[in-house]
Amino acid sequence: MPATHTHLMAEIAVKAENQVTKQILPFWDRAVIHPEGGLYGAVAVTGEADTAAEQGILLYARTLWSYATAAINLQSDSCLATAHRLYQALTHYFMDAQNGGVYWTIDASHQPVDTDKYLLAHSYSLFALAKYVEASGNQAALQAAFELEGLIQQHFLREDGTYCGHLGADFQPAPDSDEENLTATCNQLHTLEALTQLYSASPTASVKQRIEAILDIFTVKIVRHQGHLPLLFNRQWQPLPAETSIGHNLEAPWLCCLACMVIDDEARLAQFQPHLLRLIDVSLSRGVHSSGNILFGLDENGQAPDVLFWWPQTEALCALYCAAELTGETGYTEQLAKLWQNIENHWVDAEHGEWYSQLNLNLEPVLSEGKAGPWRSIYHIVRACSLLSGGFAAVANVNNKNQRHQRNSNDD
Repeated sequence: MPATHTHLMAEIAVKAENQVTKQILPFWDRAVIHPEGGLYGAVAVTGEADTAAEQGILLYARTLWSYATAAINLQSDSCLATAHRLYQALTHYFMDAQNGGVYWTIDASHQPVDTDKYLLAHSYSLFALAKYVEASGNQAALQAAFELEGLIQQHFLREDGTYCGHLGADFQPAPDSDEENLTATCNQLHTLEALTQLYSASPTASVKQRIEAILDIFTVKIVRHQGHLPLLFNRQWQPLPAETSIGHNLEAPWLCCLACMVIDDEARLAQFQPHLLRLIDVSLSRGVHSSGNILFGLDENGQAPDVLFWWPQTEALCALYCAAELTGETGYTEQLAKLWQNIENHWVDAEHGEWYSQLNLNLEPVLSEGKAGPWRSIYHIVRACSLLSGGFAAVANVNNKNQRHQRNSNDD
């Protein structure tokens, strides 16, 4: 590995960890974590909580995953204690005792609001519980994780091996839903993400088989297309017109590579690596603003929105890191370093903490967009910074032979 790569990654590793410990977690500890347990459902850019806001399962699950990850990587008792309280809140407030599974949203007094069953709700809850098991060894959480995995396979898995995204409260087809006629890439991706985390926490042959099956669907059906990652298909695997998501261009291939590492499948990893590199190249050539920031996406006419979002920046960091580690090519490291500098210059909120959620095209913060909400959580940032500071093993149990840069005490 060239010295340039090693030096840059060692420098960024320290900065990434500092972002988590000094910029991200303090904001969430202060502004988002409810002192009596659980979370506030929405928090403004300044850190002011909306105490009446509905609370979403994605916010809870992703935050639990993030604190469990920080507890492991930072060896932090306080993060583990927060993770435990979030685990208790998630299982107490969101678990549907009547029908099984988890609710999508609850109100501020923790009563269910949207009781339909969404695949993303179950996948991210599984994702969070599995990581909490790694941090705590909690066997009740492990049992709950496998119960959720069973529900996913029982109700959302279809005969062709794909997963539908939305069912009714009782796991029957939702009225007026077109789910049966569609296959969404995101549903397959986030199920893979959750199963990878479960296998990392407690490997079983059946979970490995499902991971392999989803990876093969990605290879044979989804990433084989040239250009951007297709987001939506009909049931005959014909891509349907849809907006392009640059963030998913970058997130999907590196998560597939991570899954290959977790199940220790070198053949599938070698098969997937060219798709990772191709989608990075497509994204960097067609999905970057003139400022160097990653675009959110492109509409069906190829036009970008008039705002930039935080999370595609983090997924670009992860994809570039993965490419640099797998190939040893310093070009990816240099691109990563430029993007990191851009984040420090424009996205980090030095006044209030955390990162801005959106910037306009003049790189000014969109102050109406908060830092916590149904779709805005801590996890994209924590995951990217954990990967950069600790390598693949900082996000899942992987074989270190895939890791070129090993951080050590001399890197500080």
